[in-house]
Amino acid sequence: MYEETVAGYYRPRTIITPVYNTREYLWPIRDADLTVNPNLVQTPLW
Repeated sequence: MYEETVAGYYRPRTIITPVYNTREYLWPIRDADLTVNPNLVQTPLW
């Protein structure tokens, strides 16, 4: 995994590639905000 040379040692590597579900891209809207403004709609999958 590690190289013997300085250039090889400092070469960027991808160790872990994060995987996100569709739900994790959006945060839910608070119930209080939904109550105050009836034009708001909850984000999908929440």
